[in-house]
Amino acid sequence: MPTRNEMLTALRRIVFPRLRELGFKGSSNNFRRCLPDRIDLFTFQFNSYGGSFVIELGQCDAGGYTTDWGEHITPDKLQPAYLDMDHRVRLLHAYLGTDQWFEYEDANGAEELDRIAQSVLPYLEIADRIFRDSLFPGNQALKTFRKERYIAAIKGVFHLK
Repeated sequence: MPTRNEMLTALRRIVFPRLRELGFKGSSNNFRRCLPDRIDLFTFQFNSYGGSFVIELGQCDAGGYTTDWGEHITPDKLQPAYLDMDHRVRLLHAYLGTDQWFEYEDANGAEELDRIAQSVLPYLEIADRIFRDSLFPGNQALKTFRKERYIAAIKGVFHLK
């Protein structure tokens, strides 16, 4: 089974440059995009047993985030894991009821890992739409958002019928 570091190498080569084009900064598997009114967070959360990862998104005010117990986390230290469940989501879970895990357990060599990294690219557009529309569980926009419209957007990205 390929290691997490081998998968990260493929992501660095293929996905990280696109994240930077979208305005994200970061290294390893945690990225943030600081805008005047908010911070968008993007992370690759790896399965602790290896072999797969999921994309987790988060969003908070530009000044950082204060936890329920009063600890303030500055923008430069933020990760989705620090946010409560109203401010973060695994990509697609809140909308389709399932997580999108990217499996690399059976990948054979760098070429297959690169193909898995390539498969992440369409999801970056979906993540950007989630950030743009602030579609997180605690946001009123999600509560009034029509699932059909979101599914139509996903179908458009993936050219599905």
